[in-house]
Amino acid sequence: MSSDALEKWRGARASRLDNLAAAHRAVAGDGAGRRWLTVEVNHALIVRLASEFQGYCRELHDQAIDAFLASTFDAGHAAAPIVRRLLTGGRKLDSGNASWANVNNDFARLGMSIKTELSSRYPKRSGPWTKKLERLNDARNAIAHDNAAQLAASHAEQPLTLATFRAWRSGLDQMASGIDEVVAAYLKDLNGEEPW
Repeated sequence: MSSDALEKWRGARASRLDNLAAAHRAVAGDGAGRRWLTVEVNHALIVRLASEFQGYCRELHDQAIDAFLASTFDAGHAAAPIVRRLLTGGRKLDSGNASWANVNNDFARLGMSIKTELSSRYPKRSGPWTKKLERLNDARNAIAHDNAAQLAASHAEQPLTLATFRAWRSGLDQMASGIDEVVAAYLKDLNGEEPW
């Protein structure tokens, strides 16, 4: 079973990305050429993809905390909201990108190394997934902060095109499923029951 966060990633979040990709087609058509029309739409796709993945990670973290608290405290226990504040206070996913370092940092609050868990379960895929995530966040930061040098470096590393957006999205779709699995398995080992 999947978390609500993953279902939303595959549902509402995917729909928003699909709508923006449809806007790209409306501006550029399906044929080659007319790149000058699509540069800004490509940038919008990249920024939106980064924000949707950050939202997914934050929601999954919230759900993991809920599962942890439900298995640790009786309903209505006075300590539960205190522990929740400790687990979410200063959370990197609330103020920074869903960089691999920030995702790891926030899930470490629950005592897990998401990096180790993902690498162990998906040894051949976790490296490419994290590389795509880091490239996406580098591009997002360059666009959002209007940093011409950083934007040029991102374009040089991988052109910020519709094809790149699709490749990054595909990688993040797989990564989201993988993260969901490792968090669920960790919580089941910790609590002795399925978290969702």
